[in-house]
Amino acid sequence: MSGLKAPDDARTAREQAEAQLLVAQAQLASAQIELDRTTIHARLSGEIGRSDVSSGALVTTGQTSALAVIRNIDPVYVDVTQSAADVLRWRRRGDAAEPGVEDHTVQLRLADGTIYEQTGMLTAAEPHVDEQTGVVVLRLTFDNPDKLLLPGMYVQVEMPTAAVSGVYMVPQEGVTRDRRGNPTAMVVNADNVVETRQLEIIQDRGNSWIVESGLNPGDRVIVAGLQKTAPGATVAPQEREAEDESTQAMTE
Repeated sequence: MSGLKAPDDARTAREQAEAQLLVAQAQLASAQIELDRTTIHARLSGEIGRSDVSSGALVTTGQTSALAVIRNIDPVYVDVTQSAADVLRWRRRGDAAEPGVEDHTVQLRLADGTIYEQTGMLTAAEPHVDEQTGVVVLRLTFDNPDKLLLPGMYVQVEMPTAAVSGVYMVPQEGVTRDRRGNPTAMVVNADNVVETRQLEIIQDRGNSWIVESGLNPGDRVIVAGLQKTAPGATVAPQEREAEDESTQAMTE
């Protein structure tokens, strides 16, 4: 019967057809992959910046220039530096003075002078001192639901670094330096007699100095008219309203 194929020929024809089908399926899958690659999917969600590539430009796999940059800015990280000397001083004072031990919260002051409404947290400190600058990097984390904070923005950090008691806030105009560079202040005692006191200053805060020793409760610091008086003189001081209840400022 000449119209019928031999069993071997029929089997071969079937296997060839199956092979051609597999090749066609592989070609279809390859074409689908290439088609999928024409649509670029981001691996993260966030805020996308301007595109660095215009429509119709040729792009290739693994090119060095990015098409665009996506940033996740909620939360946002703020890296600040602190001198190694300050870190040593905090730790030598004990746990109460080590940053982030008692109070992890920090605040940001924005470039326009306002306080950022969201408080942040001190989340990490680099266990390494930069050999060239002598500073330690601290990382702060802030929620940024309104996307108000942007990468590269200039901010100032207000972070609690120490808890101290028995200190005084002295206006900076009431503090001078002696010939050796030591900070001093002229105060009026309870008898309205002028005395010179040598001070130990911790740091500045705004337009005041935080004074740890050298003053006693009730002392009145002279902030004006210093050239008109001298130690031992009896004066009739005129007090002005202090900026902080922890000290009193006066003018002669």
